[in-house]
Amino acid sequence: DSVSEDAVYKICKDIFDNAESLVTNHAKYGELSLEFASSVKSVPYHAGAVKYFANASKRACTAFLISDFIDSTDYKQALQIARNRHDLMAIQVYDKRDAQMPDVGLIRLADLETGQTRWVDTSSHYARQIYDKHWYTNQQRMAETLHSARVDFISVATDEDYVRALMGLFKNRGRS
Repeated sequence: DSVSEDAVYKICKDIFDNAESLVTNHAKYGELSLEFASSVKSVPYHAGAVKYFANASKRACTAFLISDFIDSTDYKQALQIARNRHDLMAIQVYDKRDAQMPDVGLIRLADLETGQTRWVDTSSHYARQIYDKHWYTNQQRMAETLHSARVDFISVATDEDYVRALMGLFKNRGRS
């Protein structure tokens, strides 16, 4: 991220601290609330936003952070702050097709965040090996970050029964 955690924290704080005056400028701001902002799941949360929402909530609660955890943002400090105030659990949702590159020949890939494209020969064993290593490294980094922040988590594929996975998470938490 090119915007610092402190800058995003301040932006979030300024928006919610001045919500009433923003409504006078545009009626749509009246729909803005912490509950609504924290319910948006279509974009990744910046670490500064996670930190703000963790501090802004008045009461301790049980919270689920649902993400694919694909980006390389370091959430450790924000997760620790949220975990100290709330009972925080993380759920990684992923598509099994993201975990392994298929052998389908030459394809054009696009980075949705930067717009950059590149051609990749997926029939190359080396290219698939590099992709597999990247997936594994990202999974390890995610697990280490969540463990070090003392956040319990599960990974659920889009074709799996998430209820069974959640029940397993709750059962494991009951033992500790």
